[in-house]
Amino acid sequence: MEFLGDAANTSAVDVIAFVREVVERFPDLRSSIVEKLLGTFGDIKSGKVFRGALWICGEYCSSEQGASTRVCHSDAADIKDVMQQIRKVIGEIPILAAEQRLLEQHEAEVAAAADANATPAAKGPITTTKVLADGTYATETVYSTNNAASLSAVKAAAKPPLRALILGGDFYTASVLASTLTKLTLHFASLSSDARAVNELRAESMLVMTSILRVGDSPFVSAPIDEDSAERITTCLQSLSELRPGGPAAASVKHVFLEDTQAAYAGMVAHGEQKAAAQQAQASKATAVQADDLISFRQFAKRAGDTPDEVRRARPGEADRAVRGSAVESDGRRDGQRRLHLQAAARRPADRLLRSRLRRGVRAGPPVRHQPRSVLHCFSSSR
Repeated sequence: MEFLGDAANTSAVDVIAFVREVVERFPDLRSSIVEKLLGTFGDIKSGKVFRGALWICGEYCSSEQGASTRVCHSDAADIKDVMQQIRKVIGEIPILAAEQRLLEQHEAEVAAAADANATPAAKGPITTTKVLADGTYATETVYSTNNAASLSAVKAAAKPPLRALILGGDFYTASVLASTLTKLTLHFASLSSDARAVNELRAESMLVMTSILRVGDSPFVSAPIDEDSAERITTCLQSLSELRPGGPAAASVKHVFLEDTQAAYAGMVAHGEQKAAAQQAQASKATAVQADDLISFRQFAKRAGDTPDEVRRARPGEADRAVRGSAVESDGRRDGQRRLHLQAAARRPADRLLRSRLRRGVRAGPPVRHQPRSVLHCFSSSR
């Protein structure tokens, strides 16, 4: 929460967005988070952060605790705490009357200082005669005034943060403030049975909205109020003015201000969770190894200075398996060569026996199953 008053606007906006999401996802932490958020109102300097903080206070300062349908008894007191913090950051109301009084005080101080330092001849208007381009004479009278300087001095004076934003022309934040005041009044009306307290809170909220509309068209603001913000503030003002307990418009107004906005944000958070889950599932299905990736054999990777002992210590068992595999391969090669020699040696006696029998004219006996193919072929042809 201490980063909400950071001069870097980006970091403060990220913090308030995170706080808003946490408040929506964890209902049991709403009361403590709102309490800590109220303590940082005096340090907030950005309009975006103020809008997020005001929206959180309007939506969750009197929300239900967890899954229970029982509303916390301290919700009415929480609403009063929010209103107290809003009074601190907005300053004296009506805004226009307070600023006009400051302007008059500054002008009176400047006039008193001028009267004390100026000579009697310099107090009135100054009249001079000038010669025009055609040669005629003209009289010019100059009246000195300090209204512009006094107005600039009043604008440059130190003000509470939310009041400074409104006078600086940030009427979007002013419209969010009006919406928050309307939600707080509706929440308080549904929680409190004291009609007088409800009327006092409603009157104060309407006074703040009317003050914003009036100062928006005055010379005390840097830019006049825009039509969209004025219409939004007027709608909130009209909703509170027509609010009657049990009236036909009370249910629809409460549904719009207390249910629709929070339901819309809850749907946005749920959509974000579904999108994140889909992206995670898509990432898990990604191929870990591509078909054209190179195959790395650690046994073939030789570094400068490696000795057989170092290789065995770095990759235990692999060098032994490689050596054992080469030994088995060499043994198999020797066995194959020995088998070829034995077969060749077995063919030589049979060939000599066949040639000797053919010279003598002796008929060959029955073919031997284990004799070479060439011998069997000779015996069958002699028959």
